[in-house]
Amino acid sequence: MRRAQNDPQRWRLAVVSVPDDPDADPGVAYLVQPFVGVTMHSAQTSVPLKVATLLADAGPPC
Repeated sequence: MRRAQNDPQRWRLAVVSVPDDPDADPGVAYLVQPFVGVTMHSAQTSVPLKVATLLADAGPPC
């Protein structure tokens, strides 16, 4: 996440939805600059994110 914040033009976050139907294709959405405004403590190892919120801002690959 820190690398993505330091160089946002080179990083994308992909969100993949895997369907229950094994014959269906997974859905893929991409986020550009997904970590803007997110801060982490130096000892923090994870950041909880809400998938629904991420998908609201996601789009096709760019």
